[in-house]
Amino acid sequence: MEKVKFTLNEEVKVLDCVGERIRNLRIKRRMTQDELAELADISARNLSDIENGKVDCHLTTLYAISKAFNISLAEMFDELQGK
Repeated sequence: MEKVKFTLNEEVKVLDCVGERIRNLRIKRRMTQDELAELADISARNLSDIENGKVDCHLTTLYAISKAFNISLAEMFDELQGK
């Protein structure tokens, strides 16, 4: 079985899509970055970097963010399919 390899362009696109989705959910819920970061127990700087596609975050961080939104990980990313 071969390893899955992403090109740099594909990786950047994934990070951008994830960050955009988190930002959109946060704005839709009228939350500030500070509020979401506190609920997810991460720094506001880390959240900003995630929303701007600058970092590849851990699954546990994504899970904490989804819990802060009171949704599942699947719900958090349901709109990303097909992008």
